[in-house]
Amino acid sequence: MGILNIGLVSSAVYLLGAWIAYLVLLVFYRLYLHPLRRFPGPKTAAATGWYAGYWDMHMGGQMVKHLVDLHKEYGPIVRCEPNHLHFSSPEVYSTIYNPTSKLTKDPNLYHSFGAPESVFTLLDPAIARTRREVIAPMFSRRMVLSLQPLINDKIRKLCDKLSSYADRDKAVDIVSGFRSAAMDIITQYCYNECLDSLDVEGFKHDILVSSRATSESFWVMKYFPLAEWMLTLPTNVTLRLMPELKGFLAIKDTIEGQVKRYTKTPSLLEKSPYPTVYHRFLDPEVKGGIPSASSLVDEAQNLFFAGSDTVGSALAFGTYHILATPGLQEKLFAELCQIWPVLEEEPTYEHLEKSAYLTAVIKESLRLSHGTVTPLTRVVPASGMTIQDQPIPGGTVVSMDTPTIHLNPTIFPSPDTFLPTRWLGSNAKDLDKYLVAFSKGPRACIGSNLAWAELYIALATVFRRFEMTVWETSKEDMEWMDCFTPITKGDLKVKLKVRGE
Repeated sequence: MGILNIGLVSSAVYLLGAWIAYLVLLVFYRLYLHPLRRFPGPKTAAATGWYAGYWDMHMGGQMVKHLVDLHKEYGPIVRCEPNHLHFSSPEVYSTIYNPTSKLTKDPNLYHSFGAPESVFTLLDPAIARTRREVIAPMFSRRMVLSLQPLINDKIRKLCDKLSSYADRDKAVDIVSGFRSAAMDIITQYCYNECLDSLDVEGFKHDILVSSRATSESFWVMKYFPLAEWMLTLPTNVTLRLMPELKGFLAIKDTIEGQVKRYTKTPSLLEKSPYPTVYHRFLDPEVKGGIPSASSLVDEAQNLFFAGSDTVGSALAFGTYHILATPGLQEKLFAELCQIWPVLEEEPTYEHLEKSAYLTAVIKESLRLSHGTVTPLTRVVPASGMTIQDQPIPGGTVVSMDTPTIHLNPTIFPSPDTFLPTRWLGSNAKDLDKYLVAFSKGPRACIGSNLAWAELYIALATVFRRFEMTVWETSKEDMEWMDCFTPITKGDLKVKLKVRGE
């Protein structure tokens, strides 16, 4: 027995020694032999991906902000991870994310969403293109124009709820209100089963409340890929291991139930006034054939989060800046009264679009809410490519992030200041190419048409009907951390007064 114990100890020592030797050799290779060794950046970042992991996990989603400091120190190209180059020059954005780009999505990022078979996370561009062609008609401008009654109904319902807070002189978390409206719109349209989150007092639907914790778990999924395996376990087991996934799993369970019902009884879809995601994918004549049940779940899940996050964030940051900038709320109200003189006669989306000032406010809201803030990583093809006059080896991960563009002082002077008038100048059209809240290229946000419609209708309706003041919310509360989309540190609470004609 003693000899056996000595043998086990010796084996353990050998294994430990081999593991340490491997790590030493790996670090040596990354620092001195790796194809990216000539690019500048922190030595620690070149040696291990846990440099970025420290800023994202321990510091709370701050790596994207830390990149600003790295570029100041090292220049326009920074080696921020062993095999990852981050760029800061605006012209590079169109190189990486242009419509003809042959770069593929980075699996190390896109596995983090727990939906590997959705159009958003599919790595193969050809498969993603086919899937996108199936979904795209649901979000065409023509289809979105036909959805105005649905959008108006939900925003009107939001305003009715806000009126009750005004009557009671009670503060309300306006961001949760906006997100609730966006959730109800996307679930009613895409699934024909509305969450009715606007009916919950304080806009505190269980899924909405737990979605923040779900968002913060994004980094766990990214840096610990085995965490994705937990999603395959029974729900009660997964929740014990990672309770912060409650909101994600609630949505997934709801969607799995829908998929089972609609695949078993397709005739249920006949009751829907809109072409749901299930109409599209369960049509045997649609290109690509009927997807698997797991693929349907992933696609529907992706549409849920994509359909509520960007709109909710843009309305949140836009509202805060409008209220925090002296005179801006009244200027917007005056403009709205010009295009919407009689309160009971709601203008159409097409009519709202014609307001140059409202459009400028929305663009500035998108600029400072960013859409997604995590660098959208892409993999250089095996043949390599040239970026910013530099030969980049095949297999290298490259990226830029939206804040790098939106906060560039050369493009947007006084970048941290909310200035809608920057979109009204003689060079306003030139700025449009730098508004990348919905990304660019073949993998850009598929629901941008719907998002624009919601932004116009929601912002116009709420500010036409109410005068608002910020209540017990500081500037620090509105600072964001990177959870793929920006998540504020606190809530935006407001008090409201109902406006008359």
